[in-house]
Formats: sequence, C-alpha cells, structure tokens
Amino acid sequence: MDAVKKYVIIIKILSLLPRFSCYIYNVQIDTEQHVNLIDAKFLSFTVDPKYLFGASDKYNNKHCFCMASSLTPAYLRIAGPSTSHITFTNSTISIQDRTNEPLSMSHKQWGKFVHWAKKTGFDLVLALNNEMKTASGMWDTNSALKTMTVNEKVKVGDIYWQLGYECANQSIEEYINDLETLRVMVETFSPAASASWKVVAGDIAPCLHPDSQSDFKDFVTLSNDMLDAIFLNGNSSAQQLEKMSEMDRVQLLRVLSRSATPLWLTEQVLWRGQLQRAADWVASLGYAARNGFSIHFRELLEEELHEPTLSFYMALIYKNLVGERVLNVNMTVSQATLFAHCTSLRQQPVSGAITLYGANMDDEPARFSLKLSKREDGGDIMQFIFAHDSNGNIVVNGRAMYLEGDIRPVVKRVRPYKTLLINLPPKSFGFWVLANTKVEACIYKDVNKEITEDLLIDKDEITMENDIDIDDNYYPGDVLNKLKGSLHLQFKPQEENLDKTETDFNELTLKTKLSEDGAVINISEKANQGLLRSTFEDLINMLSDFNKQLNRFWSVFTVLE
Repeated sequence: MDAVKKYVIIIKILSLLPRFSCYIYNVQIDTEQHVNLIDAKFLSFTVDPKYLFGASDKYNNKHCFCMASSLTPAYLRIAGPSTSHITFTNSTISIQDRTNEPLSMSHKQWGKFVHWAKKTGFDLVLALNNEMKTASGMWDTNSALKTMTVNEKVKVGDIYWQLGYECANQSIEEYINDLETLRVMVETFSPAASASWKVVAGDIAPCLHPDSQSDFKDFVTLSNDMLDAIFLNGNSSAQQLEKMSEMDRVQLLRVLSRSATPLWLTEQVLWRGQLQRAADWVASLGYAARNGFSIHFRELLEEELHEPTLSFYMALIYKNLVGERVLNVNMTVSQATLFAHCTSLRQQPVSGAITLYGANMDDEPARFSLKLSKREDGGDIMQFIFAHDSNGNIVVNGRAMYLEGDIRPVVKRVRPYKTLLINLPPKSFGFWVLANTKVEACIYKDVNKEITEDLLIDKDEITMENDIDIDDNYYPGDVLNKLKGSLHLQFKPQEENLDKTETDFNELTLKTKLSEDGAVINISEKANQGLLRSTFEDLINMLSDFNKQLNRFWSVFTVLE
C-alpha cells in the first residue's frame, strides 16, 4: 500500500474518533470503612395533598398499588403548595383554593388512607397548614388541633408533624415560636399517641433575613436540639451551604448525621423531561447519602403517581440493590457521577458485595476506571443501564422495554482485578452489583453465608473480561481493531447472533406484563448456579410477592434466553 492510501485510511479513522470518544474518569473507592449509614427509608417521597384528595380513577387501581408497595419501606410526606389551603372540619378535610375546584375527603376516607399507607409500608409525614392566622396575626391552631384529633381516632401511630410546607409571610423568630407551640400541642395528647408523634420544620429559607450570615446556621443548630429531624430543602438551602468550604460542609453534615437528630433532605420539583429527572434523582441520592443525610425526599409529579416512568424503575432498582452502608468515592465532579454502597437485596445485606450507581448526561460515553483499596478475586457483575430511545421508549441495557416488555439484567464475569473499567453510554444512568467482592466495609458477620458460598462458579464456565460495557456494537466492527491499538482500550465486539452458550451465561431476562393471570416463574437449569441461583432467586421471590399482594394481577415470566 503506497503512502497516499495509508494517509487516506488514517484520515478516515481519525475522522471517526470524535463520534466514539469517551471521557475516562479515575475513580477511587474507599473500601476500608463506610462513611455514612442511611435509613432503610432513605429513598422517600413527597406528594402534594391535592393529588390525594382528587378522586381520580387513575390512582384507584391495582397497578398503582403495585408501584407503591414495591417502593417501601419509605416515608410518605404529604406536603406541597396546597398545604396552605387545607382545613379540617368536624366531618371533612377540604382544600379551598380559589384557582382550582374545591376538593374534600371525609374523615372515614382519610382513615382508610392512613391504614392503607401503614399496611403498605409507609410512615407518614403530614404538613399542617400554618398560614391560618388569628386577628392578632398569630398562628390559628384550631385546624391543626382538629387534624391531630382525627388522626388520634384513626390510630395513625408513628407520624411526623411538619409545620407547613415552608415558612412564609413571617419572620424566622415567629416561625420558631410556632414550632414551640406545635411541640406543646403534641404533648397535650394522650401518652399513647404523643409518644410516637414527632415534630419537624418545613423549608425555612424563605423566612431567613437576606443580609444575615448566621440565621441558617443558628436554625440548624437549634433544630438539632429542639426538633426530631433536621429538614433541609436542597434547592433553597444551596446558597447557604455553599457559603461554607467543601470540607466544612461535609464535616458539618457528618456531625449532624452522627447526632441523635436525623438529617433530612428534599428537592424541589423541576420538569426537565423523564430522563433528566431520573438522572438528577440518581445524583441527588448519591450526594445526599455520601454527605451524611439519612432520608432523601423526592417531590413526585402527578403522572409519576400512576405511570411507571424512568424515575419509577430507578427507584425500584435502588430499593432492591442499594444497601444502607455508604462508601466514599473520589472522582472529579462533571456531567457523569458514580456512587458506591454495600449491596442489599430487598433490605437483606450481601456480605462483602458492593453496588455502584451513577448517571452520565454528557453527549459522550463515560468510562469509569475504578480503583479499589485491595485486589479482588474477580467474579460476577450484574448490570442495569437505563435510557430513552429516539421514540421515547424506556431502554434497559440497550433494549426497549414496554409494560409488556423485557428487563434484562446483564451478568458478566471479570478476572481478578484492583482496577475495573465500567462504561456508561451518553444520556443514561446505571446500576452495577459486584457480587463476589470481599470489601471490608461491607462484611457482615454470619449474614448471607450461604449466598456468599453460592457465588463461586467454576472459572471455565463464563468468559472473563475486565471491561464492562452495555453493548459493544456501539463501536463499528471495521475500525475496532485499529482503535484498540491506538487508544489502548479493550473492546469486545458482539454481534446479534452471539454464540448461544455465551449468551446463556451472560444474560437473564425478566419479562413482566400486566394481566389477570397469576405469576408464572420458569427458571432455566443454567440459572441454578452461582450468582444466577442466589441473586436472581431473591429478585424472583420479590416479584412473586408483588403477585400475592395484587391478587393475581401482576404477572411475571422469567426465562433464560
């Protein structure tokens, strides 16, 4: 080949590189000890009262019940802009908003809701209307007292009373006085009721003096001594927190997280599309867990209450794979994020295993080079990567999923490693379970002993890699070999007609659809080994529980393709 032809080929190859370029993130994971311990209800929800009071058939079906029950245990915080329009009378609870049609609920209906929430696995946080004033401008507590009386009668049990959705139209000093009044009100009820009743503030940022440098710090300090939880709005409190150095901020949050008063975080609703909302939620959960918060509230949009959006599937996977012990992750902040926890399968710890999760909203793939504290023996890695395709369909591991579609967790085996490469495509978020690690911070004595033993599979059974990718077809086959040599990246091209044996070992398909049939669960014999036996049997049992709760409504088909 003459020099001109070689030059032309090189130019063509180089012209393709920007299309397939990716940013490599060096990630250091501290596996010696965990940096925070989150609550089992860490991923929790906020619902505006008007959504509950609106008598809509959208919420009164088994589909919604299945979605709700699959995301417990959690706190359900009933609070929102409509909180300031709620009134409790002798027989009804109503929302009188001049801009919308009046909504109401009887005390009996409220009691049924409370019992459903408790039975499903939700603990309630109820925001009281603190904008009702007396002639003298003081907080009119009559409606709040009626609210408490009704809830005492329906035996609400454990509940947090929140003073308003937010502090508004008053000074921070007046709001603190109202908090003291609320504490006294709680203590006036019977010991059987008040013993399980707690008090928390709303978002106080709107009432802070604009020129004050200490109001926020003073209120947080006061909350630590006076309230049963410290509640911060991640959006409105951001400027206050940013005034501190990163080290001071992290130290403050860790001190508070170790105190007797739990630290709660909420975030404001921003409509930026399903994918962006889900990715923002992933990042917010990760930072909150790492920085010392014990509970993270998400304000749900109306459609998220009855439609399985990307956010729902993210929360579902999070609830089932992410544990309470949080590991420290060091990497450069950018469009891509990555976090690490010890692994739990449906709130059951898996000793030594870790779960990674993160998002990449950049226009280029992200490549995480993970460096652990100690060398690991290798083993199985389970992967879920979520995105949207051009038609707006939810895509899991490169395949579109519908209500009657597939969820395909990809399982791969890697060689012994201290550094592991994980790839995340652009505009997506993902979860990875490193099932066979022996991370010191995640060791639980006498927990999951049988599962740990079952995770061992013969070395020759699965092709081993140290490069975890969603779909290597992303890179054109005719330039792979050339790129591999020049970029020093490992690529493994896969065709749609992969060897059947390799595919059997690497993928398990969870097919879900809504029907009137019962659950039919078929497990291939090849799934009855190692990770496929322990991990997926647990997930299958979880899906089977859904079916029992739904009285033969949720149908689950599990096959190994």
